[in-house]
Amino acid sequence: MERFAAFQELTPAELRTLGLSREDCARSLRFRDAGGRVHGGAFAVNRFVLAAAPGNWRGALIRIAVAMFYVLPPLLLVEIAAYEAFARNRNRISAWVGMPCARP
Repeated sequence: MERFAAFQELTPAELRTLGLSREDCARSLRFRDAGGRVHGGAFAVNRFVLAAAPGNWRGALIRIAVAMFYVLPPLLLVEIAAYEAFARNRNRISAWVGMPCARP
């Protein structure tokens, strides 16, 4: 069974057992897959979306959409750049949408 958790919900010891640190998680999204590999940034977003996709036809469409980022490298480069821009400005963006978040 898959488990999704915000890093703030885990103790430093739990993060260490997953091969993560609070600093790494605060810098960019981290996703640890079932095989134990840790993905970061835009790649973590893709892995999360794939893991969370339902098993029905909608999930298949989601998986195809994510695959397109890897099949068409220019899309992946745009996704990486967009993720980095978002990550650098996430506090400002969340305030703009009315959901301010505290800095870690």
